[in-house]
This record gives sequence, structure tokens and C-alpha cells, in this order.
Amino acid sequence: NLKRNSKPIHLIAAGNSTSPEYWKKLGSINWQNLFYKPHSQGVNFILSIRKQIEEELKPDFLLIDSRTGISDISTLTLGLLANEIVIVSAKNKENLQGSGQLIRSLRSPKNAHLPPDLKIHFVLSRIPYSINPAQRGKEIEFVEQQKKELDMAQIHVIHSDPALEWEEEILIGKTVETLRPPLGLEYLALFETIIHPHLTDKVFKSFEKIQEVETLLNRARLAQDSAEVIELTTKVLKIDKHDTEALELRGNTYRAIKNYEKAYNDFATLAKLTDESEVILDVVFTLVKLENFREAFKILDELLIREPANYIANRRRYTMLHDSGASIEEGEALFEKIRKLFPNDAILYNDRAYWFFTLNRFDEAVENANIALKLDPTLNYVYTTLAEIEATRGNDDGFYRNLELSLSFKLKLTDNSVLPLDIYRKYKDEPRFLNLIKKYNVEFEFKELLR
Repeated sequence: NLKRNSKPIHLIAAGNSTSPEYWKKLGSINWQNLFYKPHSQGVNFILSIRKQIEEELKPDFLLIDSRTGISDISTLTLGLLANEIVIVSAKNKENLQGSGQLIRSLRSPKNAHLPPDLKIHFVLSRIPYSINPAQRGKEIEFVEQQKKELDMAQIHVIHSDPALEWEEEILIGKTVETLRPPLGLEYLALFETIIHPHLTDKVFKSFEKIQEVETLLNRARLAQDSAEVIELTTKVLKIDKHDTEALELRGNTYRAIKNYEKAYNDFATLAKLTDESEVILDVVFTLVKLENFREAFKILDELLIREPANYIANRRRYTMLHDSGASIEEGEALFEKIRKLFPNDAILYNDRAYWFFTLNRFDEAVENANIALKLDPTLNYVYTTLAEIEATRGNDDGFYRNLELSLSFKLKLTDNSVLPLDIYRKYKDEPRFLNLIKKYNVEFEFKELLR
């Protein structure tokens, strides 16, 4: 996760491989003259590149992607640039024979320019994965045979995965799916073998903590139960109290179960670690739910000074004015200011319609709702606003007509956090209403809302 990584990963391209000029230049290099001619400067050139990387980039680890197969400079460049070499081979005769030849060449005393302590790791890749015991036994037997033939104490296996073949992507995480190869775990095992000898116990333990955090977060992302999400993210925060993903995930979960005090605590902590506007708006939302409008306005206004054209922040300020009991005159002044920034915004007109509705100024409410629908006829909660207006006016047919339109555009009743529940409770036992919510499969959401 690059977002969670405190240091950058540098990718150094060899050149623009899509350009014919790149291949022309590559083909013009005379490797024999560069490395094997008397007084050639190829070795010094490679060593100078290595020194330049060490001094300028100062990487903890440098991963070098070598040319596929065996070339006349493979041994030389691999040995000069690398302290450790990872050879990846498919399970076929040509690959295995070529890999064996390369290993013998790297170990040969004739290559005096290579470091005597050069480490070689061998990986068998794209091995078919099976949970069948007989197939697993066949794989183990083959690996042991290759250990002897290649004189390797350890061989890593990376299995094939159809998702990787088709999409060039794999799921990274420590969960093991029975029917799918655990490629994430297999790569981690390889990386651990490479890096472990270079790390102090203290650093390695920090890596183990990172792995533990990722495991807990992966479980939390997949968890369906809010109590389980809170338990898992709390464990993460005991390991690292500044883990931003855990704070966000736990804060959102507390908000979903309406524990706004704890949601605010998590979002406020998160806001100290990041200046992302979405996090600041989460803080504002929970403060409003806690009816702390003074602090909510203070924080929101600071955001709007920094981002005056932030759409969500402007809308939030308008709805907060309404919810805090401000006058319609204040609301109208802010509406005009926002309308200049977003002149054709249907949602803004719906917000205005709702404000007029709560003042029993029904004609103005309907007028603004209709403007919203002209701008966006599919905006589902405009129909909800109209349904509530008609219900308050005593027009039951108008209520049902608009409610069905809102549901037909996939509105879930719990999407609207300010539903005037008394309006809906009036209808909750009527067959027409019950048939309607059953038709659009919102029975559960509505029962939860009105319980």
C-alpha cells in the first residue's frame, strides 16, 4: 500500500521501449567491445552506476529486473550490480537447463570479478496449484529433485493463478483461500528469505508488526458485523495508534451504528494526521450529530477559506444553517453565493425546497423541487421531498405517486438522514404503503427506520 508507505519507491526505466529509437540504440551497443576488449570501460561503467545509485538514492533495497534468458553479459552485469540474485524458472526442460547453466556460471571460480559471497535464490514459477494430496506430493518430490540437481538448499515455489494470467493482478493479503493459490504468502516468503539476513531483530519485528496490522485490516475490510470491525481495528490501533486506515474504518463503523461520540474521537484524531477535506467533513458531520454547531461551523469555515469552491463543504454549510435554526434570510444569502459557484446543481435546489417545506411554505418548496427535477429528472430524493410535501398537505395520492418514483430510482429510505418520520408513521400500517415497500424490497430498511 503506497499510501501507507512512508518512503517513496523509485522505478528506474531503461528507456522508452515503445519507441523504435530505443531498440535501435540498444541494438547498436557492442557488448563484446564494452566488456571484453583490452582496456574496456564496461566494468567501470557498471560500478559507477551502482555507486551513483548508492550515493544519490540511498535505497534500503534495490531491485533490478534483468533481461530474460541468458545473454553474453548476464553473468557479468548480474554479479557486478547485485549482492543477491533471484533466478525465476518455469517448469520446462529449456528453462531448467538454462537456469542450471547460469547458476554454475555464477559459482564458477573463473568469474573472479564476482563477489565470493554472492547469494543465489531459485524460484520455480507458474506451477499448477492443487489441494489434491497426490498432486501436492508430486510437487514436493519434484522440488526435492531440483534441489539436488541445482545444488540448492532451498527452492521457492510460486504457483500459477488464472487471475494473474488474465488480469495481471493478484490479491495481496495473509488470508488463504482453499481453492486459489496463496500467491501473496508465497511472495512474502521469498521476500522474507532475501531481506531477513540484512535486518536487525528490532527492524524485523517492526516488519512483523506491519504484517500483523495488514492481516487485521484485511479481516476488518471483509467483516460484515460492526462489532467485529471495531474489535479488529481497535487491535490495529493498539499496535499503531496513528494507523489512518484503522481510524477511518472504525470511525465510519461507529457512525453507522450512531455512536457519534466515538466516531468524532476517531475522525478528530485522523484530522490531526491528514489534512484531507473528506476527513474534515467527517469531523463536521459528527459534530452536527452531537449538536455542537459552534465547533462544526468553526472547522467548516476554516476548510472553506482553504477551499472556497469545495462543493460538499458549501452544501454542508447550507444544510447546517437550516439544522441549527438559522433564519431563512441567512439561508437565502448563502444559497445565492453557492448558486453562483454551481449554477445548475439540482441537489442545491432540492436542499432549498426542503428548507421551504420545513417552514410550511409549500408553493415555494414545490417550485424549487420542480427546478431540481428539470435539472436532473432522475434525482431520486427530490421525489421524496415532494412526497413529504404532499403528505403534509393531506394529498395521499400525491404522496404515494412521488414515493414510488423515488423508490423506482433506487432510493433506499435510510439514505436520507433527516426523514420526518412522523409523516411515514402515518402510513406504515396501510396496505398500499406496505405493498409499495415490499414491491421495491425496502421492507427491512423501513422497519429499522420506524421501529
